[in-house]
Amino acid sequence: MNLPDSFAEPDANALRRGPRAVGVAADSASRLIHDLNNVLTVMLTTSSFLGAEVNPQSPLFGDVNDIVNQARRAATLVQQLSQQLRAEGRRAL
Repeated sequence: MNLPDSFAEPDANALRRGPRAVGVAADSASRLIHDLNNVLTVMLTTSSFLGAEVNPQSPLFGDVNDIVNQARRAATLVQQLSQQLRAEGRRAL
C-alpha cells in the first residue's frame, strides 16, 4: 500500500524555512508516530484480551473482532508512515 502524496513529500513551507524547520517537522511527526503506537498497543492488547473472553455467539464478538482488525490496520499504516519518515530523513542527509 502506498502512502498518499501528502505523506511522501516534505512540507513545502518547511523547505522554504530551511533544513532546521524540516528537522522540527520530522521530530513532531516522530513524536506523533510514537504516541499513536502507544495508543494502538493499548487498543490491540485490550481488544485481544476481550476477544478471548467474549463468547463467539455473543453479539459483541463481531464488534470486538472489528476493533482488533481496525487497530491492526492502523498499526500497519503507522508503521508505513514511520518507514516513510525514516526514508525522507536519509534523503535529507
